[in-house]
Amino acid sequence: MNYGDISPPPPDGYGIELTHSDYIQIIDLRSCSPNFTIDVVNLKTSSNINVPGRWVIPTSLESNFSCSYPSRSSGESTITRGGCSSAHGALYPFGSAAGDTVIPHVDSTALASVSLLQPFPYFNRTYRHILIHDREGLALGPWFSPNEDVIAPFTTEFNYTERGNISYQQYTSGDVLHTATRDINSYFPNVTFTATWVFVVTWDRVVYWYFNSTENNDQNATATFQAVLISDDDLSFVLMNYGDISQPPEEHESGYSHSNFTQIIHLKSCFPNEIIDVADLQISSNINVPGRWVIPASLKYNFTCSYSSGPIVPTPKEPDITQTDRFDNV
Repeated sequence: MNYGDISPPPPDGYGIELTHSDYIQIIDLRSCSPNFTIDVVNLKTSSNINVPGRWVIPTSLESNFSCSYPSRSSGESTITRGGCSSAHGALYPFGSAAGDTVIPHVDSTALASVSLLQPFPYFNRTYRHILIHDREGLALGPWFSPNEDVIAPFTTEFNYTERGNISYQQYTSGDVLHTATRDINSYFPNVTFTATWVFVVTWDRVVYWYFNSTENNDQNATATFQAVLISDDDLSFVLMNYGDISQPPEEHESGYSHSNFTQIIHLKSCFPNEIIDVADLQISSNINVPGRWVIPASLKYNFTCSYSSGPIVPTPKEPDITQTDRFDNV
């Protein structure tokens, strides 16, 4: 159900709903809004799949309707935590069904070295290999070393020997390229960009190390997130997408580094008191797409906590890019 401009209707009342099975079940979108009330102005800015003005209803017996209610006012985005949430709102397609290569479960932190189908420009370097880690994210280069550039959407102590999946796929054609092109042009309207290569790496319900033991076997103590690398062979961008993430037992960090760790960007620098509640990762953004952070990965752009599309949630502040500490020790 897609919504454009809608002015307030006459005071005779209106409904927005779906019925099935002879009215045995009636789904009313008002159930997703505060006080069971919908301001029609909000219809073109609210969504249950993080696309403003669009609501999706699965119409098969295998799926159930769920709702999230992001309400946006002029110039800013306020995301409420109430209601349900779409399963993978900010995530690109992933897993075996999407054609990914699923990395076997092994007792190793360095899981796969991938040769790239297209060189990836990353600030002042160009890379042809990427190493996928279970805990450290992506090391740009054929192996991990203290001097390698790192993209780390979510680092903590994971145990990839049993549960969860880590998978990846490179794209040089198809719908994912079209999606990436549309996304980057919408986030940076002054840029003319057509993606020629996309690399999607997904950590899907990967279990934390502590909770993998028999006495602490919490099936929900997992994290789902992505790193998406996008390039047109000149400009390049990184998306860090967040799904369901439970509170980890150990310290965690999100960010990236470049130029031999001389510049380290921590997402926590965008949050009050430099503290990230993992629940905030699913609702915060620097481009007004809940659960997605964008990093311009070329020398022509600088990371900010908020781009021109509006401020993020929580209130942003400028990140500190002068730190020289090792990212994996933070």
